[in-house]
Amino acid sequence: MTPVRFRLSSTSARTRRSYRPQRVAWAPWQFSGVDYVDALGRIRSLDARAEALAELNGPPVETPWDPALGAAMVEHGVRVEEELLLDDLIADLA
Repeated sequence: MTPVRFRLSSTSARTRRSYRPQRVAWAPWQFSGVDYVDALGRIRSLDARAEALAELNGPPVETPWDPALGAAMVEHGVRVEEELLLDDLIADLA
């Protein structure tokens, strides 16, 4: 079976709800620890809106597909919204 690839939200509560491997074979798309830190760096270097990045809410959750992601999110404590990465996401689909 070919896994479904999808982009999870970086909001902790949504991450918890989205992680349901028992229901469908899936692979996260651009949602590893490296992806999170890289995206955060791009946003902070290129976008004035970076100062307004929302803080993560709720308790930290496990990210079993990449434990480094959970650690990076705890370390930085902010959400990386898809809207701020739209150009990158669209380019990756091309």
